[in-house]
Amino acid sequence: MSCTICPRPATDGTYACPACTRELRAWLAELPAQVPLLRNALLPEGRPAQGRISARASAPVPVNLDALNLLGPGQPDPPEDPYGDTTGPIPVRALVSGWAGYIAYEHQAVSRDSHGTVQVRPCDGAHASHGATIDGWCRWLTAYLPYAVTRPWIRGLHTQIGDLIHRIRTLTHATPYRRRMALPCPECSAFALTETSGQWGVTCEVCGNHLDPEQYDAHVLSTLATYTAQAQPAPESTAP
Repeated sequence: MSCTICPRPATDGTYACPACTRELRAWLAELPAQVPLLRNALLPEGRPAQGRISARASAPVPVNLDALNLLGPGQPDPPEDPYGDTTGPIPVRALVSGWAGYIAYEHQAVSRDSHGTVQVRPCDGAHASHGATIDGWCRWLTAYLPYAVTRPWIRGLHTQIGDLIHRIRTLTHATPYRRRMALPCPECSAFALTETSGQWGVTCEVCGNHLDPEQYDAHVLSTLATYTAQAQPAPESTAP
């Protein structure tokens, strides 16, 4: 089965390839760390020079509305908008808690009634054991990723969380550092292995192959041994 997010193949029984799944997991880990930086971005970056006369008819807004909208309350799904005047993204907490509630409803709960009959029905709701905060809901979504990747709506989750994290990075100017590795990918031979801060191991940007640190170290030793063997001069033949 092909990944519904990218052209790479997905694991049997899933709708997302391992690379896209790791990317989504990394975004969920990054979101709570971005929130304090987003709060710092509430104040506008530029202020008028002292004593400057402005022709503005009204006082400027004292906060960055883009950051305020993301930090404020909201609904996971946009309300009915018959007049077309609802704008802006879904706030962070509303988005992650809304997805948790949706996944909980999709994830069937199995129980037995007083007569011993098995009852299968949607879950009553999501419960964040680490608290109903942005961090708590991101942990909840991460825990349920193995289930989410088996559902066709995983593409929507990946798209919405990705759009949110990129919007936040634009406001906070905090982007994970990505370092390109020197060796080619052992799977496709492309020089596209990268290491991203906050993520485990290295990943090929071409084929999605992922190596944990121990696997990459073994790849380095294997490549070095191959190059060393190729550099050795061939033994001279001796006449009988």
